[in-house]
Amino acid sequence: MRRSGKLYLSWVLVATTSALTLVAVVPVAAAQDEDAPSADEQRALDLFMEAERSYQAGRVRESLALLLEARELYFVPVLLFNIARAHETLGELEQARAGYQEYLEADPDAPDRGAIEIRIRAIDESLAERQRLEHELETAPTREPNRVNHISTVIASVGVATLGAAIVVGLTARSTREDADNERSQVRAVSTFERAKSLARIATLLYVVGGVLTAGGGTWLAIELVTADSPDEPSAQVSVGVGSVTLRGSF
Repeated sequence: MRRSGKLYLSWVLVATTSALTLVAVVPVAAAQDEDAPSADEQRALDLFMEAERSYQAGRVRESLALLLEARELYFVPVLLFNIARAHETLGELEQARAGYQEYLEADPDAPDRGAIEIRIRAIDESLAERQRLEHELETAPTREPNRVNHISTVIASVGVATLGAAIVVGLTARSTREDADNERSQVRAVSTFERAKSLARIATLLYVVGGVLTAGGGTWLAIELVTADSPDEPSAQVSVGVGSVTLRGSF
């Protein structure tokens, strides 16, 4: 509310290099009336000064609450400016812009009008940029990362198992060869030796197959882990032939 024809409060601001800062709030007696300010006016003045101290101490939210309380008791345009400034410091740009605009409407002849209009334009630019970024995030295509194909794990596991079998067969071939060397009967010695050679060939084949499967499956799994976010899923094909193992794939 405004008072006319009675003692009122003069709220004085000066501009500094960074912002408009309160420097004095003093009671001024009108020539025709020397009444003391009302309790609401005095309380609003006290809240205003306390809010400024809180703001300068970095307690911006507390300062804002005090300013809003002061405004409910007694209105002067400078309250609108300080409320807007607090909102801006807190990053509440929509409220800050509305507060600065209301301040200019409440005091059309404000000496700091040009500076406030510049601040409003800067806030508008910040709001536009924020809306642009939010829109980009909302419209950005979402894609779930590719999951690791368990076939590669199976291939590597089979390879390890095959290597294990190769070791067993190889040890059996070695033991059979020793039996052939120790065999007294020539016929049985030749038969045992041939069986040892067959086991040795099987062990060699198992070593090759197991090694290829283990290396191929492990490599495929490693590539899957590295390219988990790639839109194209890796694929592989294993072919086992007589005396050969072929691994083909795309990654």
